[in-house]
Amino acid sequence: MAFEDEDSAGAGPGEEKDRRSLFRKRAQLIVTGAQDQERPITYLVDSLREAMGLPRIWGTQANLDDDSRIKRVQHALALATRI
Repeated sequence: MAFEDEDSAGAGPGEEKDRRSLFRKRAQLIVTGAQDQERPITYLVDSLREAMGLPRIWGTQANLDDDSRIKRVQHALALATRI
């Protein structure tokens, strides 16, 4: 099931692929600090889940470089929810 919003309604296959690529690059930037640092999608999803305080469901483990970044994102999200 694909998520559609007003921006993607009626988007062609090429536009949808570009959109997925953009989301992946954003996830890579948040998790690894660089949008071109390739990581498996399961690793990215698990890392974003951990940043939100949810358990990792794909069995991946954060590497040392990414772990500190994930913790900082988790802290920033915690601060944002207090406002």
